[in-house]
Amino acid sequence: MQSVQDSIESAAENGRKLEKRLALHLGGYQQRAKMLRQKISEASDALNKATYSLDSFRTLQISEEAAIARRLDGLRSEVEFISRREREAQDLYKARKEELMSLSDGRNGYH
Repeated sequence: MQSVQDSIESAAENGRKLEKRLALHLGGYQQRAKMLRQKISEASDALNKATYSLDSFRTLQISEEAAIARRLDGLRSEVEFISRREREAQDLYKARKEELMSLSDGRNGYH
């Protein structure tokens, strides 16, 4: 009976040792799992921020492309207006200069 009792105590002692080792390993695994969950959460947050930024920049790009087209049209029409006004002014200057030359070339009878 004593040998059975010793055998049970020996098995219990081995079980406690194994339980301690398993608890140690389990704690390590739990710590690793916690760290990995945290990293995954941080990576997910970073991905969400990057996606939001990308969407914002795409929206901004579309807005800028539309604004560029509007600004170019506005500048072209302004250049066209200024060119037309300059042509008109040049034509007016030419007409006035010709009128002045015709008045001052001696045909008016005063010279």
